[in-house]
Amino acid sequence: KETMFRMKNVLKKISCITGAVLLIGCLAGCPSGSETNDISYISRTLGIDLAGGTVLSSEDTHGGFHGDGDTYVKISFDDDSGAALADTMTDNSDWCAFPLSDNLQTVVYGRVDGDAQYGPYLTDDKGASIIPPIEHGYYYFYDRHSESNNPKDDTELLSRASLNFTIALYDTDNNKLYYYELDT
Repeated sequence: KETMFRMKNVLKKISCITGAVLLIGCLAGCPSGSETNDISYISRTLGIDLAGGTVLSSEDTHGGFHGDGDTYVKISFDDDSGAALADTMTDNSDWCAFPLSDNLQTVVYGRVDGDAQYGPYLTDDKGASIIPPIEHGYYYFYDRHSESNNPKDDTELLSRASLNFTIALYDTDNNKLYYYELDT
């Protein structure tokens, strides 16, 4: 009887420890979805202060063993903070004024070449570009692929079997920033 009693106590302890480990693992791996966290993370990534913005939509499908997926966040700014943001982008060498390069145009909006259609890669569940057409604004691009020799250069972007990049587009006419990370 005493051996059975000890065995049950050991099993209870193992169950409690296992449950605690699983709970901690779940909590550590679960994103908070907080607007403040989105803006703070994107501000750090892009090297600019986005604290004056309001998150309109946010989606993150990253997960699994390899971390493949995409992150999409749309942020709106009022006229004053939007103008200040545009001034910051003008003075920041990581940001470029529109138009997009040919590769980035293909990634964001797609390209038709004869009978062939390339992209867009930033799409909704129906295959349409999630970024509305932007006439005036700034963009940020960072190639996170392991084969990238220059993360600011997109010339080799579409010649690889996988894509790992961050792009942000700021529409100065509508004071909206579109942030996108893609990992395939």
